[in-house]
Amino acid sequence: MNERAGERPLKCAYLTHYPYWPGEALLACPRLELVALHPSVLRLPSDHNPFDLPEDDRADVALVTAWWRRWLVAQHPDRAEQVMRELERRASVLVGVDGPDRFALTFPPRDLKRFEIVLKLQGIYHDRDLYNYAVGPQFAGALPPPGVPALEFGDWTGTLRPIRSRYDGADLEKLRLSVPCYVTEFPAIRRRFRAWETRSASWAGRRISPAERFGRDLGERVLAHAMGFASGHGRPLEVHCLTGLTHVQRIEAVRVLDGFSGTRGIVAIDGSDLARLSGPSNGEAGLPDDAAGELAASASRFSRRRVGRFRFLLDLRRHRVGVAPTGYGELGNRHGAVMLSGAALVCQDLSHVEMMLPLKDGDNVVFCRPDLSDLRERVNWLLSDDAVRTRIARAGRQSYMDWAGGWRDHLHKGIEAHIFEAVQGK
Repeated sequence: MNERAGERPLKCAYLTHYPYWPGEALLACPRLELVALHPSVLRLPSDHNPFDLPEDDRADVALVTAWWRRWLVAQHPDRAEQVMRELERRASVLVGVDGPDRFALTFPPRDLKRFEIVLKLQGIYHDRDLYNYAVGPQFAGALPPPGVPALEFGDWTGTLRPIRSRYDGADLEKLRLSVPCYVTEFPAIRRRFRAWETRSASWAGRRISPAERFGRDLGERVLAHAMGFASGHGRPLEVHCLTGLTHVQRIEAVRVLDGFSGTRGIVAIDGSDLARLSGPSNGEAGLPDDAAGELAASASRFSRRRVGRFRFLLDLRRHRVGVAPTGYGELGNRHGAVMLSGAALVCQDLSHVEMMLPLKDGDNVVFCRPDLSDLRERVNWLLSDDAVRTRIARAGRQSYMDWAGGWRDHLHKGIEAHIFEAVQGK
Protein backbone atom coordinates (compact mmCIF):
# COMPACT_ATOMS: atom_id res chain seq x y z
CA MET A 1 0.00 0.00 0.00
CA ASN A 2 1.32 3.42 -0.92
CA GLU A 3 -0.08 5.68 1.78
CA ARG A 4 1.13 8.83 -0.03
CA ALA A 5 -0.57 7.99 -3.33
CA GLY A 6 -3.95 9.51 -2.58
CA GLU A 7 -6.01 6.48 -1.56
CA ARG A 8 -8.76 6.93 0.99
CA PRO A 9 -7.75 7.96 4.51
CA LEU A 10 -7.61 5.23 7.14
CA LYS A 11 -10.58 5.29 9.50
CA CYS A 12 -9.09 5.30 13.01
CA ALA A 13 -11.15 4.88 16.17
CA TYR A 14 -9.46 7.03 18.80
CA LEU A 15 -9.81 5.58 22.31
CA THR A 16 -9.30 8.32 24.87
CA HIS A 17 -11.37 9.70 27.70
CA TYR A 18 -9.12 12.73 28.12
CA PRO A 19 -8.72 15.68 25.68
CA TYR A 20 -4.93 15.79 25.67
CA TRP A 21 -2.45 17.01 23.03
CA PRO A 22 -1.97 13.74 21.06
CA GLY A 23 -5.54 14.11 19.86
CA GLU A 24 -4.71 17.53 18.43
CA ALA A 25 -1.78 16.04 16.51
CA LEU A 26 -3.90 13.17 15.20
CA LEU A 27 -6.65 15.55 14.06
CA ALA A 28 -4.06 17.41 11.98
CA CYS A 29 -3.10 14.25 10.04
CA PRO A 30 -4.78 14.50 6.59
CA ARG A 31 -4.49 10.75 5.88
CA LEU A 32 -6.35 9.73 9.03
CA GLU A 33 -10.11 9.91 9.49
CA LEU A 34 -10.65 10.00 13.25
CA VAL A 35 -13.86 8.60 14.72
CA ALA A 36 -15.09 7.50 18.11
CA LEU A 37 -16.73 4.13 18.61
CA HIS A 38 -20.44 4.42 19.26
CA PRO A 39 -21.27 3.99 22.99
CA SER A 40 -23.28 0.87 22.21
CA VAL A 41 -20.19 -0.91 20.85
CA LEU A 42 -18.12 -1.18 24.02
CA ARG A 43 -20.97 -0.51 26.48
CA LEU A 44 -18.91 1.67 28.78
CA PRO A 45 -21.37 4.17 30.27
CA SER A 46 -18.63 6.27 31.90
CA ASP A 47 -16.57 6.57 28.72
CA HIS A 48 -16.99 9.67 26.59
CA ASN A 49 -15.90 11.41 23.40
CA PRO A 50 -13.86 14.47 24.46
CA PHE A 51 -12.97 15.54 20.91
CA ASP A 52 -16.59 15.29 19.72
CA LEU A 53 -15.57 12.93 16.93
CA PRO A 54 -18.13 11.40 14.56
CA GLU A 55 -19.23 8.00 15.81
CA ASP A 56 -18.99 4.66 14.03
CA ASP A 57 -19.22 1.00 14.96
CA ARG A 58 -16.13 -0.15 13.00
CA ALA A 59 -12.74 1.19 11.95
CA ASP A 60 -9.63 0.18 10.06
CA VAL A 61 -7.50 0.88 13.11
CA ALA A 62 -8.16 1.27 16.83
CA LEU A 63 -5.78 3.80 18.36
CA VAL A 64 -5.66 2.80 22.02
CA THR A 65 -4.12 5.42 24.28
CA ALA A 66 -2.25 4.22 27.34
CA TRP A 67 -4.24 6.51 29.63
CA TRP A 68 -7.55 5.16 28.27
CA ARG A 69 -6.35 1.57 28.79
CA ARG A 70 -5.26 2.41 32.33
CA TRP A 71 -8.64 4.04 33.00
CA LEU A 72 -10.43 0.96 31.60
CA VAL A 73 -8.55 -1.44 33.87
CA ALA A 74 -9.06 0.78 36.93
CA GLN A 75 -12.74 1.58 36.39
CA HIS A 76 -13.98 -1.64 34.74
CA PRO A 77 -11.61 -4.42 35.85
CA ASP A 78 -14.18 -7.16 35.32
CA ARG A 79 -14.94 -6.09 31.77
CA ALA A 80 -11.52 -4.89 30.58
CA GLU A 81 -10.60 -8.11 28.74
CA GLN A 82 -14.03 -8.37 27.11
CA VAL A 83 -13.78 -4.75 25.93
CA MET A 84 -10.36 -5.35 24.37
CA ARG A 85 -11.62 -8.45 22.56
CA GLU A 86 -14.53 -6.41 21.21
CA LEU A 87 -12.05 -3.80 19.98
CA GLU A 88 -10.18 -6.53 18.13
CA ARG A 89 -13.47 -7.51 16.47
CA ARG A 90 -14.35 -3.95 15.46
CA ALA A 91 -10.96 -2.93 14.04
CA SER A 92 -8.54 -4.70 11.74
CA VAL A 93 -5.50 -3.49 13.66
CA LEU A 94 -4.82 -2.31 17.21
CA VAL A 95 -2.16 0.39 17.60
CA GLY A 96 -0.98 1.58 20.99
CA VAL A 97 -0.41 5.29 21.63
CA ASP A 98 1.96 5.59 24.58
CA GLY A 99 2.75 8.77 26.47
CA PRO A 100 2.01 11.55 26.37
CA ASP A 101 4.51 13.04 28.82
CA ARG A 102 7.33 10.69 29.73
CA PHE A 103 9.90 8.75 27.77
CA ALA A 104 9.20 5.74 29.99
CA LEU A 105 6.45 3.39 28.83
CA THR A 106 2.98 3.71 30.35
CA PHE A 107 1.69 0.45 28.84
CA PRO A 108 2.76 -2.56 30.92
CA PRO A 109 4.44 -5.47 29.08
CA ARG A 110 1.25 -7.54 28.84
CA ASP A 111 -0.50 -4.75 26.91
CA LEU A 112 2.25 -4.37 24.32
CA LYS A 113 1.61 -7.93 23.19
CA ARG A 114 -1.86 -6.90 21.94
CA PHE A 115 -0.66 -4.22 19.55
CA GLU A 116 0.78 -4.45 16.07
CA ILE A 117 2.92 -1.39 16.86
CA VAL A 118 3.10 1.28 19.57
CA LEU A 119 3.50 4.98 18.77
CA LYS A 120 5.96 6.28 21.36
CA LEU A 121 5.29 9.97 21.79
CA GLN A 122 8.08 12.33 22.88
CA GLY A 123 11.02 9.97 22.26
CA ILE A 124 12.55 6.51 22.57
CA TYR A 125 15.49 5.41 24.71
CA HIS A 126 18.60 4.71 22.64
CA ASP A 127 19.22 1.74 24.94
CA ARG A 128 15.93 -0.17 24.86
CA ASP A 129 16.91 -2.08 28.01
CA LEU A 130 16.34 1.14 30.00
CA TYR A 131 12.60 0.40 29.75
CA ASN A 132 13.20 -2.43 32.22
CA TYR A 133 14.48 -0.07 34.92
CA ALA A 134 13.12 2.76 37.04
CA VAL A 135 14.21 5.62 34.77
CA GLY A 136 12.83 9.12 34.47
CA PRO A 137 11.68 12.10 36.53
CA GLN A 138 8.78 10.18 38.06
CA PHE A 139 11.45 8.41 40.11
CA ALA A 140 13.70 11.43 40.72
CA GLY A 141 13.11 13.56 43.79
CA ALA A 142 9.49 12.57 44.31
CA LEU A 143 9.17 10.88 47.71
CA PRO A 144 12.55 9.44 48.75
CA PRO A 145 12.98 6.94 51.57
CA PRO A 146 13.60 8.49 55.00
CA GLY A 147 17.08 9.96 55.31
CA VAL A 148 17.77 10.06 51.55
CA PRO A 149 18.04 13.57 50.04
CA ALA A 150 15.24 14.10 47.53
CA LEU A 151 17.47 14.92 44.58
CA GLU A 152 19.57 11.79 45.11
CA PHE A 153 16.58 9.51 44.81
CA GLY A 154 16.35 7.77 41.48
CA ASP A 155 18.36 8.25 38.31
CA TRP A 156 17.10 9.29 34.89
CA THR A 157 19.50 7.08 33.00
CA GLY A 158 20.84 4.55 35.49
CA THR A 159 19.94 0.90 35.93
CA LEU A 160 19.77 0.84 39.71
CA ARG A 161 16.28 -0.57 40.16
CA PRO A 162 14.73 -3.08 37.73
CA ILE A 163 10.96 -2.93 37.30
CA ARG A 164 8.94 -5.94 38.41
CA SER A 165 7.48 -6.91 35.04
CA ARG A 166 10.01 -6.84 32.20
CA TYR A 167 9.55 -6.03 28.52
CA ASP A 168 11.01 -8.59 26.16
CA GLY A 169 12.87 -7.73 22.96
CA ALA A 170 9.92 -8.54 20.69
CA ASP A 171 7.70 -6.11 22.61
CA LEU A 172 10.23 -3.29 22.42
CA GLU A 173 10.67 -3.84 18.68
CA LYS A 174 7.08 -2.62 18.30
CA LEU A 175 7.98 0.90 19.44
CA ARG A 176 7.85 3.58 16.75
CA LEU A 177 9.29 7.05 17.28
CA SER A 178 6.54 9.66 17.21
CA VAL A 179 6.12 13.40 17.65
CA PRO A 180 7.04 15.59 20.65
CA CYS A 181 4.39 17.49 22.59
CA TYR A 182 5.30 20.91 21.19
CA VAL A 183 4.29 19.83 17.68
CA THR A 184 0.83 21.12 18.64
CA GLU A 185 2.33 24.56 19.31
CA PHE A 186 3.32 24.98 15.65
CA PRO A 187 1.17 27.73 14.09
CA ALA A 188 0.00 25.54 11.19
CA ILE A 189 -1.20 22.78 13.50
CA ARG A 190 -2.83 25.26 15.88
CA ARG A 191 -4.71 26.68 12.87
CA ARG A 192 -5.91 23.22 11.86
CA PHE A 193 -7.08 22.44 15.37
CA ARG A 194 -8.79 25.83 15.63
CA ALA A 195 -10.71 25.01 12.46
CA TRP A 196 -12.00 21.95 14.27
CA GLU A 197 -12.91 24.12 17.29
CA THR A 198 -15.20 26.18 15.10
CA ARG A 199 -17.26 23.02 14.56
CA SER A 200 -17.13 21.54 18.05
CA ALA A 201 -17.92 22.90 21.50
CA SER A 202 -16.69 19.96 23.56
CA TRP A 203 -13.03 21.01 23.83
CA ALA A 204 -13.43 24.39 25.54
CA GLY A 205 -17.15 24.22 26.26
CA ARG A 206 -18.02 26.57 23.40
CA ARG A 207 -17.49 26.96 19.68
CA ILE A 208 -15.15 29.72 18.60
CA SER A 209 -16.51 32.09 15.98
CA PRO A 210 -14.95 32.46 12.49
CA ALA A 211 -13.86 36.01 13.41
CA GLU A 212 -12.17 34.82 16.61
CA ARG A 213 -10.51 32.02 14.68
CA PHE A 214 -9.18 34.46 12.05
CA GLY A 215 -7.81 36.78 14.73
CA ARG A 216 -6.04 34.00 16.56
CA ASP A 217 -4.61 32.52 13.37
CA LEU A 218 -3.22 35.90 12.35
CA GLY A 219 -1.78 36.45 15.82
CA GLU A 220 -0.05 33.06 15.71
CA ARG A 221 1.63 33.83 12.39
CA VAL A 222 2.84 37.26 13.50
CA LEU A 223 4.02 36.01 16.89
CA ALA A 224 6.01 33.08 15.47
CA HIS A 225 8.05 35.42 13.26
CA ALA A 226 8.41 38.17 15.88
CA MET A 227 9.66 35.85 18.61
CA GLY A 228 13.14 35.51 17.12
CA PHE A 229 13.80 39.22 17.54
CA ALA A 230 14.62 40.76 20.87
CA SER A 231 12.12 43.22 22.33
CA GLY A 232 12.54 46.92 21.69
CA HIS A 233 14.95 47.06 24.64
CA GLY A 234 16.99 44.04 23.53
CA ARG A 235 17.19 41.15 25.99
CA PRO A 236 17.66 43.01 29.27
CA LEU A 237 16.78 40.08 31.54
CA GLU A 238 18.97 37.11 32.36
CA VAL A 239 16.94 33.96 33.14
CA HIS A 240 13.31 32.96 32.59
CA CYS A 241 11.82 30.04 34.54
CA LEU A 242 8.10 30.50 35.16
CA THR A 243 6.51 27.08 35.67
CA GLY A 244 3.62 25.18 37.15
CA LEU A 245 4.16 22.85 40.09
CA THR A 246 4.13 19.59 38.15
CA HIS A 247 7.33 18.19 39.66
CA VAL A 248 9.15 18.92 42.92
CA GLN A 249 12.35 19.65 40.99
CA ARG A 250 10.71 22.78 39.64
CA ILE A 251 10.84 24.24 43.14
CA GLU A 252 14.54 23.39 43.26
CA ALA A 253 15.17 24.93 39.83
CA VAL A 254 13.57 28.23 40.81
CA ARG A 255 15.47 28.23 44.12
CA VAL A 256 18.81 27.56 42.41
CA LEU A 257 18.22 30.46 40.00
CA ASP A 258 17.57 32.97 42.78
CA GLY A 259 19.54 36.18 42.27
CA PHE A 260 19.41 36.33 38.47
CA SER A 261 17.26 39.01 36.88
CA GLY A 262 14.20 37.83 35.02
CA THR A 263 10.80 36.19 35.40
CA ARG A 264 10.82 33.13 37.61
CA GLY A 265 8.39 31.41 39.93
CA ILE A 266 5.71 28.77 40.43
CA VAL A 267 2.16 29.43 39.24
CA ALA A 268 -1.15 27.87 40.30
CA ILE A 269 0.00 26.23 43.53
CA ASP A 270 -3.23 24.46 44.42
CA GLY A 271 -4.69 21.05 45.13
CA SER A 272 -5.01 20.10 41.46
CA ASP A 273 -1.27 20.45 40.92
CA LEU A 274 -0.33 18.70 44.12
CA ALA A 275 -2.67 15.79 43.43
CA ARG A 276 -0.92 15.08 40.15
CA LEU A 277 2.66 15.20 41.40
CA SER A 278 4.36 11.86 40.81
CA GLY A 279 4.93 9.40 43.61
CA PRO A 280 8.09 7.34 44.13
CA SER A 281 7.03 3.87 43.03
CA ASN A 282 4.84 4.00 39.96
CA GLY A 283 4.86 7.62 38.90
CA GLU A 284 1.09 7.93 39.23
CA ALA A 285 0.21 7.94 42.91
CA GLY A 286 -0.75 11.27 44.43
CA LEU A 287 1.14 12.66 47.39
CA PRO A 288 -0.02 12.10 50.97
CA ASP A 289 -1.60 15.17 52.54
CA ASP A 290 1.34 15.94 54.81
CA ALA A 291 3.86 15.72 51.94
CA ALA A 292 1.63 17.82 49.70
CA GLY A 293 1.36 20.45 52.41
CA GLU A 294 5.13 20.61 52.81
CA LEU A 295 5.59 21.05 49.07
CA ALA A 296 2.98 23.79 48.92
CA ALA A 297 4.75 25.61 51.73
CA SER A 298 8.12 25.23 49.96
CA ALA A 299 6.70 26.56 46.70
CA SER A 300 4.68 29.42 48.20
CA ARG A 301 7.68 31.76 48.49
CA PHE A 302 8.05 31.52 44.70
CA SER A 303 4.34 31.94 43.93
CA ARG A 304 3.55 33.98 40.82
CA ARG A 305 0.36 34.91 39.00
CA ARG A 306 -0.52 32.83 35.93
CA VAL A 307 -0.30 34.67 32.61
CA GLY A 308 -1.79 33.96 29.20
CA ARG A 309 0.13 32.20 26.45
CA PHE A 310 0.85 35.29 24.31
CA ARG A 311 2.04 37.31 27.29
CA PHE A 312 4.18 34.39 28.43
CA LEU A 313 5.88 34.16 25.02
CA LEU A 314 6.38 37.90 24.67
CA ASP A 315 7.99 37.98 28.10
CA LEU A 316 10.30 35.11 27.15
CA ARG A 317 11.82 37.13 24.30
CA ARG A 318 13.12 39.69 26.81
CA HIS A 319 15.40 37.02 28.35
CA ARG A 320 18.81 35.74 27.33
CA VAL A 321 18.38 32.25 28.85
CA GLY A 322 15.30 30.08 29.37
CA VAL A 323 15.32 27.10 31.75
CA ALA A 324 12.95 24.15 31.17
CA PRO A 325 12.94 21.85 34.23
CA THR A 326 11.13 18.53 34.18
CA GLY A 327 7.38 18.43 34.76
CA TYR A 328 5.14 15.38 34.31
CA GLY A 329 7.82 14.20 31.89
CA GLU A 330 11.31 15.05 30.75
CA LEU A 331 10.15 17.03 27.69
CA GLY A 332 7.49 19.73 27.73
CA ASN A 333 6.06 22.63 25.74
CA ARG A 334 8.47 24.91 27.60
CA HIS A 335 11.40 23.44 25.65
CA GLY A 336 9.81 24.46 22.37
CA ALA A 337 8.71 27.87 23.66
CA VAL A 338 12.23 28.79 24.76
CA MET A 339 13.71 27.78 21.40
CA LEU A 340 10.99 29.72 19.57
CA SER A 341 11.71 32.82 21.67
CA GLY A 342 15.36 33.05 20.64
CA ALA A 343 16.62 32.58 24.21
CA ALA A 344 19.25 29.92 24.91
CA LEU A 345 17.58 26.76 26.23
CA VAL A 346 18.93 25.01 29.34
CA CYS A 347 17.33 21.72 30.34
CA GLN A 348 18.16 18.45 32.06
CA ASP A 349 20.20 15.90 30.10
CA LEU A 350 18.26 14.19 27.29
CA SER A 351 21.21 12.57 25.52
CA HIS A 352 19.88 9.08 26.33
CA VAL A 353 16.80 9.59 24.14
CA GLU A 354 16.13 9.64 20.40
CA MET A 355 13.71 12.43 19.43
CA MET A 356 12.27 13.60 16.14
CA LEU A 357 13.60 17.11 16.81
CA PRO A 358 17.06 16.32 18.20
CA LEU A 359 18.37 18.39 21.11
CA LYS A 360 22.18 18.39 21.14
CA ASP A 361 24.21 19.70 24.05
CA GLY A 362 26.33 22.69 23.05
CA ASP A 363 24.60 22.95 19.68
CA ASN A 364 20.95 24.00 20.03
CA VAL A 365 20.64 23.46 23.80
CA VAL A 366 22.73 23.27 26.97
CA PHE A 367 22.20 20.26 29.22
CA CYS A 368 22.53 20.24 32.99
CA ARG A 369 22.54 17.18 35.22
CA PRO A 370 19.18 15.51 36.00
CA ASP A 371 19.55 16.45 39.69
CA LEU A 372 20.08 20.14 38.76
CA SER A 373 23.35 20.21 40.72
CA ASP A 374 25.16 22.14 37.97
CA LEU A 375 22.20 24.23 36.75
CA ARG A 376 23.47 27.53 38.13
CA GLU A 377 26.97 26.82 36.79
CA ARG A 378 25.63 26.15 33.28
CA VAL A 379 23.50 29.30 33.30
CA ASN A 380 26.43 31.41 34.54
CA TRP A 381 28.58 30.03 31.73
CA LEU A 382 26.05 31.09 29.09
CA LEU A 383 25.59 34.54 30.58
CA SER A 384 29.35 35.09 30.73
CA ASP A 385 29.94 34.31 27.04
CA ASP A 386 27.66 36.28 24.73
CA ALA A 387 29.08 34.68 21.59
CA VAL A 388 28.41 31.11 22.73
CA ARG A 389 25.01 31.96 24.15
CA THR A 390 23.93 33.75 20.97
CA ARG A 391 25.14 30.87 18.78
CA ILE A 392 23.22 28.28 20.82
CA ALA A 393 20.11 30.44 21.01
CA ARG A 394 20.08 31.05 17.26
CA ALA A 395 20.69 27.39 16.51
CA GLY A 396 17.82 26.45 18.84
CA ARG A 397 15.38 28.83 17.16
CA GLN A 398 16.53 27.85 13.67
CA SER A 399 16.13 24.13 14.37
CA TYR A 400 12.67 24.75 15.84
CA MET A 401 11.50 26.91 12.93
CA ASP A 402 12.92 24.53 10.33
CA TRP A 403 11.19 21.64 12.03
CA ALA A 404 7.91 23.56 12.31
CA GLY A 405 8.08 24.34 8.59
CA GLY A 406 8.10 20.63 7.78
CA TRP A 407 5.14 19.78 10.02
CA ARG A 408 3.29 17.80 7.32
CA ASP A 409 6.26 15.50 6.80
CA HIS A 410 6.74 15.12 10.56
CA LEU A 411 3.11 14.14 11.10
CA HIS A 412 3.43 11.68 8.25
CA LYS A 413 6.73 10.20 9.43
CA GLY A 414 5.85 10.19 13.14
CA ILE A 415 2.20 9.09 12.94
CA GLU A 416 0.66 8.29 9.57
CA ALA A 417 3.45 6.15 8.10
CA HIS A 418 3.62 4.02 11.24
CA ILE A 419 -0.14 3.40 11.21
CA PHE A 420 -0.14 2.49 7.51
CA GLU A 421 2.79 0.17 8.25
CA ALA A 422 0.72 -1.58 10.91
CA VAL A 423 -2.15 -2.09 8.47
CA GLN A 424 0.20 -3.44 5.82
CA GLY A 425 1.82 -5.85 8.26
CA LYS A 426 -1.45 -7.35 9.49
